[in-house]
Amino acid sequence: MHSLRRQLDSLGNSLSNSLSNSLGNSLGGGMRSRKRKYSPIRRAVLVTVASLALLFLIASWWIGRTVLASTQQNARDSLQAVLSANVAVLQNWFASEEDYVATMASNDAVQKPAVELIAKSDLSFQWDNKDLVGLDEFSELKQALHSDKHIGWCITNTRDTVVASSIDNLVGQPVTISDHARRSVMSREPTILLPFQSEVAITSTGPLSVPGGPVMGAMMSLLEEEQVVGNLVMLIDPLDRFSELLTIARTGASGETYAFDREGVMLSQSRFEDQLRSAGMLPEDPNIVSTLNVMVRDPGVNIVSGQRPTTSPNEHRLTVMADHATRGGSSENLTGYNDYRGVKVVGVWTWLPKYQMGIATEADVDEVLAPARFLNRSFFAALAMFAIALAGLLFFGFRNEGNHFNATNNNSDEDNINHRRFGRYELGEMLGRGGMGSVYRGKHELLRRPVAIKVLTGRDTGSTTGSMKSGSAASGSASLINPDSITRFEREVQLTASLRHPNTIHIYDYGRADDGTFFYVMEFVDGITLQQLIDHFGAQPPARVIHLLLQICGSLREAHLSGLVHRDVKPANILLTSEAGVIDWIKVLDFGLIKSITSTAEDQSLTQSDTITGTPMYMSPECVRDATESDALSDLYSLGAVGYALLTGKPIFEGTGSVDICMKQLNEMPLRPENRLESKLPDDLQNVLMSCLRKDPKDRPQSIDELASALRSCADAVSWTESDAIHWWEVVYSDAKSSSNGNDVAKQDHETLENKTLENEV
Repeated sequence: MHSLRRQLDSLGNSLSNSLSNSLGNSLGGGMRSRKRKYSPIRRAVLVTVASLALLFLIASWWIGRTVLASTQQNARDSLQAVLSANVAVLQNWFASEEDYVATMASNDAVQKPAVELIAKSDLSFQWDNKDLVGLDEFSELKQALHSDKHIGWCITNTRDTVVASSIDNLVGQPVTISDHARRSVMSREPTILLPFQSEVAITSTGPLSVPGGPVMGAMMSLLEEEQVVGNLVMLIDPLDRFSELLTIARTGASGETYAFDREGVMLSQSRFEDQLRSAGMLPEDPNIVSTLNVMVRDPGVNIVSGQRPTTSPNEHRLTVMADHATRGGSSENLTGYNDYRGVKVVGVWTWLPKYQMGIATEADVDEVLAPARFLNRSFFAALAMFAIALAGLLFFGFRNEGNHFNATNNNSDEDNINHRRFGRYELGEMLGRGGMGSVYRGKHELLRRPVAIKVLTGRDTGSTTGSMKSGSAASGSASLINPDSITRFEREVQLTASLRHPNTIHIYDYGRADDGTFFYVMEFVDGITLQQLIDHFGAQPPARVIHLLLQICGSLREAHLSGLVHRDVKPANILLTSEAGVIDWIKVLDFGLIKSITSTAEDQSLTQSDTITGTPMYMSPECVRDATESDALSDLYSLGAVGYALLTGKPIFEGTGSVDICMKQLNEMPLRPENRLESKLPDDLQNVLMSCLRKDPKDRPQSIDELASALRSCADAVSWTESDAIHWWEVVYSDAKSSSNGNDVAKQDHETLENKTLENEV
């Protein structure tokens, strides 16, 4: 759709400019040369023809845009209606199943014998279905729990082991219960168990007749004296009612609605199982279905057209839809993206937080945008015929002026070579400077997608739009360009590109400009740094501090598991954004000082023991003493300092310079946050932050997972809600922007912030 719009705009501008230039050159040539003049009638004819051509182009362009917009709106309305209908029906069914299992679990005819069986099973060394034979409690349960709507039932103990079931094979087997479902039943609330793989056969025929077949359930806790002693699970065939409800409304021949979990695993049955089997993405065995066996990931090739992926499914990225939805958002994409078959589709989706699952409705682009594509072909056919007729008229009427027409076209092409380019990227305004180079806003010449471009340069990069001018940082970095800095820059790109966590900045491209300048391209994040959050909005609520720190933990966890240490964790290197329906989202960036935990000799040569690497205010004592001693626990110290600054609105130490700060890092403990702020703060969160700031690394949390677990254990860990985040961005942040005369808060004091950052880097 965007491609068609660009073609229409380009053709309209090109032809209108060509006609105008031809007319101007012809008339101008007549004025400059006394050898040939044209009559007023002939000039009037030319003006009329040129005007009609322009009107035709403008009308065609307007009609094309109108039809495209109408097609897009119709597709959005149709897909959204299907999605809403399916979600409503599914939620009603879930609610009825939850009501049913809650009623049965509270029924004395079920609760009493179930609790007695659980107690008896706890006294047995090895409990199986033979132990149930002849027991009155088991007979009572079979009679009370008989249901034609379910494929069976089971009773589990608190260890999630089946102690009784209408299906003999299940007794003694574990049941997969997610943490989300467990929290619900521990809160005495019924819940839905999303499809999971059964360890044993459930039925005698069909996909559930083989081990590993999909099964789901409705679950409710069983109580004895107000204590949870087990659970009642009513078993459901996900290929029956669950998948059937998602097919109630469909769009056309390619429309499909399906469910998936946070890992991108398909929970319902795919409409295109035949295509998946033909492509080898599903076995030929009809008992093995798409449910739980297909990942909503882009294979990178169109399997419907006969292409086959060369990599395993686990190496594929989540589809654009799944990537957005699994972050907890509801959105749409009507420009087109690859689905799990590699087919270009449009879609709408939503995330159901109560059940921790997503629902998407998609349809093939070829089907949805067929009217617009027909218009596209018809328009260009008519345009071609019109152009031929007009060219003939111009040729025979002004054949002696052809050279002017060609010269004008040649000159117009040279007007675009005004902006600095790096490969296929156009460089825009400067966003910031750092020790490893400068960062600019940019965009791809074809995709027009906004990006951030980091450039390793020690001189002025040219006169581009924005603040592309030489300054103290740029001009002072010329001496920094040497083989070591180039090697470090390349290493930054390679290491950062290997990280895929959603809270880590993503790398798109890397290369050298024509003059040899190194650059790499990363995603553009429209937001503010945590440093700007602290500077402009001060201390943050404890609940929000935990919410932000847990996201940073997620990013650092992937790096640490990959054997990498960030070494420069600080508020200025962490972005906070609210985009694409994801509120209060963290992006950790600037891995320019990252190193491997198991460094090679070459890596060690880039980090000398007699240098300080990082920002002193957020640097651990061991890094101040010896930069080569940094490890994962050093990152935890820096993260504790970031949390301290967020909670108090102040850094851990006050000092007059880098040397003063380094001495305090080595010899002093920071004040407890509530003493620094002179205001009461939660003790549990303060204890976690102060444990990270201990001088001896052995006294800190020993891993990022341990720190994250401690943060989640704080009383305020779940207090920062989506409503709080939305209120902050839409009211507090918006008011701050308005009060600054319309300037973006993220750009205020930009030079001051950058200079402060540079002064603190040693």
